[in-house]
Amino acid sequence: MLASLIFRILKLSFKNQYDHKLSHLVEVISVFISLFIYFYVSKAFGAPVEGELLKYKVDYFSYVVFGEIFISLPLFFLVGPFFKLKSLALDGSLETYLSLPISLNRFILVLSFWNFAQSLKRVGLTFLIAVLFFGMQFEMLTLLKLLIIVIVSTPIFLGIGLSLCYFLFVYGRGGSLIGYVNTFVAISSGSFFPLAVMPSWFSEFCLNVSPFTLFLESARSLYAHTLSHELFLIVIVKLLLWGMFLPIGRLCISLGINFYRKSGRPLIISHY
Repeated sequence: MLASLIFRILKLSFKNQYDHKLSHLVEVISVFISLFIYFYVSKAFGAPVEGELLKYKVDYFSYVVFGEIFISLPLFFLVGPFFKLKSLALDGSLETYLSLPISLNRFILVLSFWNFAQSLKRVGLTFLIAVLFFGMQFEMLTLLKLLIIVIVSTPIFLGIGLSLCYFLFVYGRGGSLIGYVNTFVAISSGSFFPLAVMPSWFSEFCLNVSPFTLFLESARSLYAHTLSHELFLIVIVKLLLWGMFLPIGRLCISLGINFYRKSGRPLIISHY
């Protein structure tokens, strides 16, 4: 039942986003231009970090594009629940849903997948264009393992995203917090530059504590063929354990809803 609801949400949001055939062409052009810019920016500014990229066995262009491909969907789940809930509050729909005899917790979980199909399509386009026109290469077994890592990591990011919704129910704000978390994820996971360029204490902290770093660094090691099968299984187990954020996130949603209902005041949304 839940899977069926999520599928319907994906289908509806996809039709809503791409209401004209030209929308698909425009997105293809947009992705191609983005990769074109990455390619020439890497030519201009990639030299200083070439030494740090040796262990990943890629140039700076491939490093950045790889990061964008494999961090995009997790980041979608990190920020998606909050902004969808915020949009419901701003247009007044949230008050209606609160008065209905439905599980709002479950409803918010389902709505977290709104626009997921669009994000998945953009990631797929980025992957195909990078392979066909910019020379990136992926072995099938490696790609399969990378997909497994992404799927296993999804509950982590979704759980954190749901947890952040608590601040919207209680304080009517949280946009700035989302921005800080987003920035921390981008930096700590090494999305756009190797962690080795950061202070050693910060790199060690991220490698030992951050699930975001574990996720993307493991994916890069897989791509470089430096992650053994045994270590791959260990990474999967660690990511599954970090998946405890999902039930924590749903608990935070319930606490936020209960607080809001007991307060009996309208939800005043701040842009910060």
